[in-house]
Amino acid sequence: MGNTKINRNYKKAYIYSEVSLNGEKYLIPFDGEIIPMEYEELKEISENLKAFLSKVKKEEYESFYNQRINDVRKIEIENYENLRQKIYKEKKEKEKEYIVNFDYHISKPILEEKEIEKIIKKMPMYSSEIIDMKDIKYPVILNFYKDKILLKSMTCFKNLVQTLNNIGKTLEYDSYSYSHVPEEYIGQILEYIILFKNPIHNSSFSLRNYVVYCPINILVKRLNKDKDYMFRKDNLLKLLEKNKVYYFERDGRIIVNARLALKKVGDFLSGMK
Repeated sequence: MGNTKINRNYKKAYIYSEVSLNGEKYLIPFDGEIIPMEYEELKEISENLKAFLSKVKKEEYESFYNQRINDVRKIEIENYENLRQKIYKEKKEKEKEYIVNFDYHISKPILEEKEIEKIIKKMPMYSSEIIDMKDIKYPVILNFYKDKILLKSMTCFKNLVQTLNNIGKTLEYDSYSYSHVPEEYIGQILEYIILFKNPIHNSSFSLRNYVVYCPINILVKRLNKDKDYMFRKDNLLKLLEKNKVYYFERDGRIIVNARLALKKVGDFLSGMK
């Protein structure tokens, strides 16, 4: 039948709907707004179709029809394959980012926990009505209290005054403390306070980057990303218990010293070789 050519004069997509006229039913084209095609346009298309049908054979038209169906299916398959490859590539990139981010934080320099305790104890306490502006050095760890009970812990990298004002809108506290800490240790200190000082308005779910401790399911996920060995949660817990690696429950999750656990897993795998 030759090549098809799109006529740009017909930009609307028409849908055929049934209408009744003088007791007879007909199918006529309507545009997307449910408006029937104009009479002159309908007449022109009708004459064109009559001329077309008078010159084309049924076999030719069916061949043309089937070819168009195949072309459309081919395009759909290609689009699906391109989309599948795009999703796969994005997944691989996210996995790589996950591994790099996890390994970066879990291998950062850390403080001994007794040093963290000293930092916390030395934090000066201020009334909520006072904002100490003397020689603020960022970043800082901020703790909020009510009746000497720790409500919330967070980090602040700039504009302490604005941070205090914002927190005051959502949290009722009567005192706060803060202290500058080197940026490379601030994530570990916040992690320690949330896990071991139990601020009421923080949970382990608020931790995104694990420095020393992490949930056991996160550790299993990271180990299995290497695809050299596959670990199950129950088997990993048995290995940790055997090697006296401390773990505890927080917020319905098992939290483990990931650094120590990774070392024991490494020793275990080395013994298998």
